[in-house]
Amino acid sequence: MKISFCTIILNEEKNIKALIENINEIADEIIVIDSGSTDRGLKIAKEMGVKVLYNEWIDYTSQKNFAISKASNEWVFVLDADERLSDELKKNIKIIKAKETDKDGFLIARKSFYLGKWINHSGWYPERRIRFFKKSKGRYYGRFVHEGLAFDGKSEILSGDILHYSYKDVNDHMERLNKYSFLGAKRKKEEGKKFSFTKLFLSPFIRFITHYIVRFGFLDGFQGFLIAVFSGYYVFLREIKLWELSKKD
Repeated sequence: MKISFCTIILNEEKNIKALIENINEIADEIIVIDSGSTDRGLKIAKEMGVKVLYNEWIDYTSQKNFAISKASNEWVFVLDADERLSDELKKNIKIIKAKETDKDGFLIARKSFYLGKWINHSGWYPERRIRFFKKSKGRYYGRFVHEGLAFDGKSEILSGDILHYSYKDVNDHMERLNKYSFLGAKRKKEEGKKFSFTKLFLSPFIRFITHYIVRFGFLDGFQGFLIAVFSGYYVFLREIKLWELSKKD
């Protein structure tokens, strides 16, 4: 089995070198899709000898589908620039590479490092998704934000974690909430969903309770509390921006 690792980047100077070094020993091909970086990320990737291609940005779905379409191998592994493979996961991938498998994809847990701590609950872990799969069996779908993978095949859980070095600090988290809430509002508007005062007031509270109580965020300490608060705040921002978009019609 040969594996093509695919990632999409835009100004990932701080991450791209570490990502390539992390996967180099198990990757048969590394594909980096750039959408117009202005920092040194693109130069670093080219100097490290990986396959670098440009594709004009439309959305996350289009970029990821473009990346896997350019893979030379049937098996692909899709990673973000701020993700790494744990030693256990790399060991298990090596085992799979050395033998035949009747599976078409593997569900892998992702563990996030948030404000100095690994998060073990809060709805952030294990968050298993298919990231390692036959490209003929999967294709990304969805617009704007939170793309999904339409997968048609047999899968199983693969032990080990994708390590996610997420937000640099609170300010970074807030900036991304602002960006993603706008994209989420645009998606809801395109789906024909209407602004509701009930959702504006109730949904943030429900989201907080879900992450902090139902998904045991309290076990992640103060970071778990912040995750729950920001999750509720994201919903509040999204609903306000949906109201704003509806007013423009």
